[in-house]
Amino acid sequence: MNTVLKKLTKLVESDEDEIKCSAIRVLGALGIKERLVLKSLGERLASDPEPVKLAVLDAFIRTPQPQALNYLLPILKLEGNVRRRAIHAIGALGPKAITSLEKEFRSATLQEKRLFVDIFSAIHSKSAVDFLVASLLEGDLELLKYICFALRNQIEKMSKSEKLYLMRKVNQFLNLSSVKKNDEMTTSGILLLGYIGEPQAKATMLKFLDKKHSFYVRRNALYALTRLQLKGAGNDTVVEKVFPLLNDSDYPNVVRNVLSILDVISLPKRFYKQLPKLLQVTSHSTVKRFALKRLAESKSKETIKLLISHLDSNDPMVRDAAVEALGEFRGAIPELLKKVDTATELDRAEKITLILRKHRDYFKKEKCRVLYRKFEKLIKTDAMRAKVYALLLKHVNPDFFYAEVLKKAKQLKRKKKWALAKEHLDQLATGLFYTDEVRYEMASVLLNLSKKDMGVQGRTNDPAVQLFSVLARVNFSNVIAMIKKDRTLDANSLYYLGFHFAEKMFEQKAFGIEVLKYLLKRFPRSKVASATRKKIKLAGVVTTTKPGSLFSPSEIQPRATARK
Repeated sequence: MNTVLKKLTKLVESDEDEIKCSAIRVLGALGIKERLVLKSLGERLASDPEPVKLAVLDAFIRTPQPQALNYLLPILKLEGNVRRRAIHAIGALGPKAITSLEKEFRSATLQEKRLFVDIFSAIHSKSAVDFLVASLLEGDLELLKYICFALRNQIEKMSKSEKLYLMRKVNQFLNLSSVKKNDEMTTSGILLLGYIGEPQAKATMLKFLDKKHSFYVRRNALYALTRLQLKGAGNDTVVEKVFPLLNDSDYPNVVRNVLSILDVISLPKRFYKQLPKLLQVTSHSTVKRFALKRLAESKSKETIKLLISHLDSNDPMVRDAAVEALGEFRGAIPELLKKVDTATELDRAEKITLILRKHRDYFKKEKCRVLYRKFEKLIKTDAMRAKVYALLLKHVNPDFFYAEVLKKAKQLKRKKKWALAKEHLDQLATGLFYTDEVRYEMASVLLNLSKKDMGVQGRTNDPAVQLFSVLARVNFSNVIAMIKKDRTLDANSLYYLGFHFAEKMFEQKAFGIEVLKYLLKRFPRSKVASATRKKIKLAGVVTTTKPGSLFSPSEIQPRATARK
């Protein structure tokens, strides 16, 4: 031992813990394996404070030495960080520690055996796996469970080859005659295979689904199957075995696990023929949901009709499954459109249109135009069915429907077909379709339809006046601009509108006077021109606005207009 090493070893025996820890860390970093150094470090584990013990254990982890085992085993009885770090240090020895640990294990108490199990499970080697699997035969149920728990915690850290080796050993364990007679041992092995998660284990799992085994074993075999990474095709034997269990009365222990298995693998074609019957006999909503989703994969006309028939199911889960399946089944569109065409109830039609909304990419302009022509025909003869088609178009191509209806309403307005124009605009009078432009067109049509009762009560309750009031409150200048562009409003309509608002206050009064002034400009020789001038004069000057108003204060002076 050289001089520097002697000095470092002497510092390990210092009275100051900080100096001790520093010296220990240096020795650990240097990887010193001198016998005297090992002895000096090992003795610190017996009586020194926790920080020193942890420093020593870190050094043993850095430089694993089989001779350190004699110092490490006694401190496994401690609790907390020291015990956990000691297990790590023994695990770092790897297979070298196994022979010594096996000897200690045989004479250990149950509590001590648990400590050894923690160590063995952390040593990822064939000899450690062999020892742990063999220990499952110890006969103690608590130890059996603890070994399985320890292995399960280590499985995620194992490499592919280590998992496959463990799987082979567990398979050998399950084939032992003593294990076959013990349900606890059998179940422990089955669950270990499940947590290993290798698809190759499915053949072993399926054997334990036979009725010759107890329900306890079969239930756990089903659960273990759900843990395997089974996906897609190539699992016909699994389907053959578990599909009949879908109608089992025990949902939590049997049916739920069967659904977890079948949800991620492909069904052989022959099983699709059994799905309609399964729908009739099963009492489980989730099984019906599964059957409906899988039926959609067959893409046949019979399937479409069956799915549509379940849209009226009393079970919301079944209804949702039918909706989901039809929403993913593009071939169902023609049949769904037929149902829309024959729908006599709006609620029923809405269910179908909501499904068709999932196929929006199918409904391009040319297809929507066909549907829109039906809407135009029905709006004159059958209001309810027209609403159905309006609902459909709103869902599948809202932009197209908005543009077409608004364009048609404007055409009808220019032709002075007020009632029909209103019926079109009614289709847009909800939600995002009810834009300011639609509101104005509706207000204009309603004004032309108005009886124009000049009484206060009549004007106040007039829907046209109410709608103009809303529009003016939102954007004063825009409404005036729209009125000036609107060639369907005659002098009487403008006078009626302006008269009403000129009797109000603040912005509403200003709005009314602006309308009356526009009337005089556009219809200077109308029958109401004289009354309009008088009304403007009587209205006086608007000199202020309400506090907090959105509009700027303005003064509107009556304009003198000479009569020719």
